[in-house]
Amino acid sequence: MLWLWRLHLGWCMSACPPLLGRVMLISHTGRKSGIVRQTPVNYRVIDRSVWLMAMPEAAWWRNVQADPRVQVRLPFSRWRGVAEEIPIDGDHLSQIRAVMTSGGWIAATLDRFHPRKASDAEILEHVCGMHLIRVGDLERIRRRG
Repeated sequence: MLWLWRLHLGWCMSACPPLLGRVMLISHTGRKSGIVRQTPVNYRVIDRSVWLMAMPEAAWWRNVQADPRVQVRLPFSRWRGVAEEIPIDGDHLSQIRAVMTSGGWIAATLDRFHPRKASDAEILEHVCGMHLIRVGDLERIRRRG
């Protein structure tokens, strides 16, 4: 997937959100190496913040916990921001459902869990142990030239 972004074709990953989902690239700094890493993830933009989820042992999330300053590369724009973990509870159910549905049909089929059909209780049970992340304080990165 990263090669699509390097060829400036990352927008193709989000060309058909209902099927393929919405995919962005998050750039974060390695907690041990200090090297900038990039990871493709599903996302949803809600109220001028970028929302995403991470599995419990995701290495990229551990890097972000060590240094929450990240860059997000959406299909047609880049932003700098600060990532923060948001509690997974009933107060953030709409954001959780939005991020889960942003994975598209393929993610729902592979995961064998369809967030559009699931009840609120089923969603909260399914995401137990996962991390809900909001990237806020967004500042647009302008292209050079």
